[in-house]
Amino acid sequence: MSARVLIADDMRDVRFVAKHFLTKAGCEVEVAENGQLAVRAIEHALQSERPFELVLMDVQMPVMSGVQAVK
Repeated sequence: MSARVLIADDMRDVRFVAKHFLTKAGCEVEVAENGQLAVRAIEHALQSERPFELVLMDVQMPVMSGVQAVK
């Protein structure tokens, strides 16, 4: 079974590269463009009983920062 990973970053290239390498490593990867979308993805994953094992969160993002999202 592969790890479920969420990548939260506002830079498209960062999301693309991180997703590429994690997918090649056998992970199931989802992405979010800001902290608010990351929180929603985490809540949805918990409600569907498929939580993420790892969340890679950028600190400075629009809408909601990574710091706010983690709190």
